[in-house]
Amino acid sequence: MKLPLAAALLLAMACLARPAFAAVDYTGLTIDGYTFGSDVGGYGDLMISDVCDIAAAVDKKNFTLAADIYANGANNPDKALKGWAQSDHAGAPYFDLYAAYFNDSLWLNNWIEAGLMGEGIFADEGARSQVVKKGTQSNLLVYYMFHEVDEGLEAIEAGRLDAAKGAPHKVDEGAALWFGAGCEKGNIANVANKRGSSWGTMVNGTDGCTAATNVVAAKALAKMRAAGVAGDAAAYKAAAAELEKAVVTVYMQATLAYAQEVGEVLTDAPGNPTEEEQAEGYTFFRTIAPLVAKVKAALQPAMEAYGITADDIGTFGATPQCDF
Repeated sequence: MKLPLAAALLLAMACLARPAFAAVDYTGLTIDGYTFGSDVGGYGDLMISDVCDIAAAVDKKNFTLAADIYANGANNPDKALKGWAQSDHAGAPYFDLYAAYFNDSLWLNNWIEAGLMGEGIFADEGARSQVVKKGTQSNLLVYYMFHEVDEGLEAIEAGRLDAAKGAPHKVDEGAALWFGAGCEKGNIANVANKRGSSWGTMVNGTDGCTAATNVVAAKALAKMRAAGVAGDAAAYKAAAAELEKAVVTVYMQATLAYAQEVGEVLTDAPGNPTEEEQAEGYTFFRTIAPLVAKVKAALQPAMEAYGITADDIGTFGATPQCDF
């Protein structure tokens, strides 16, 4: 069927205006000590770039644009962060753990959208921006990484060990959310670096200065990938526990840092509003709240249960070995 000239011109213009979606092929790429064995650029480049684009919109107080990127995506033509946040993974261990703790199967989406809409306790502009930024970069990326951990174990148990589609690929997808290079400040590693800098736990890694927790995460993910290749479920579970410990360490550092900030605000100027600091600290804590609750209800006993030492956390305000 031939289109009328005007319609054909409009269609051509629409195609020309469509953004070019391009991601680096991660196969063989090494970032912070982790070597990818399959192409996960759609995660590591495009989805991480959406996180950064949302943060940039929020920093400009453009919550309408942030909501559009969240709902429809800006870089990946096939995926949007809201789709991830609304996913129903019922029956998968991490999904069931988080959904039960929050008593809400949409705990991710409901929290982020409350910030985007400025609803309830998030009427304060500073608070809502932190909820959106930390909700996408931390709550959502960390949970979705754990979703890939669950998928990897399921693949091992089903004998799906192919590097491009099976268990090793699922680990690569999770690693892309931790180390993805789509933009400098959008991945989980960036959160770890900020907290490592605050607590003096930066070290010289394979790619330069990095948080000690990034080194731990890279080693854990590499062990998980090797276990995925070998089809070794026991080794996979042991390495996944090391990854979980790294997550809990990062977000304990983050939670404690913002508790300190609230205290400093109240000490320096009693009566000053602390909504932004509280929203930031609590949103960080939501990332690990179910993990802490499954072992102990308080931070100190939870640290002991995970084997997290005072040295792992560091000293707030200490001078790190290096600067990232």
